[in-house]
Amino acid sequence: MPARYGLQLLCSALLYLLLAGCAIRRDELGFSGRCAAFMQQAAPAGDITVTKERAFDDTAQNFDTVVAEVQGVRSNGRSGADAGRGLAARCQFYNGILTRFRWTVDPLEKAASAGP
Repeated sequence: MPARYGLQLLCSALLYLLLAGCAIRRDELGFSGRCAAFMQQAAPAGDITVTKERAFDDTAQNFDTVVAEVQGVRSNGRSGADAGRGLAARCQFYNGILTRFRWTVDPLEKAASAGP
């Protein structure tokens, strides 16, 4: 009986390790993927379909700086004037750490300028 229990435990542990290896880790996304994920979290009413991603070294700053730009459209069927509107963001990473996030096409701009 103990040998059978040990075999089940070993098989369970191997299966767990195999499944854990299939999970997407943050460092495997890349800079543009991380920027897109942050844009998803930062956008009001969040459901965004990313349409364009790019990342490049910003050697004007220094050799450790990477800039990522992402564009997307809302995919959550918002009603009103801003339904299906495009969004865009720019992220700056220094040594792999997000140091700056900026909306280049602001998700709130049209709603705020429309007024009452």
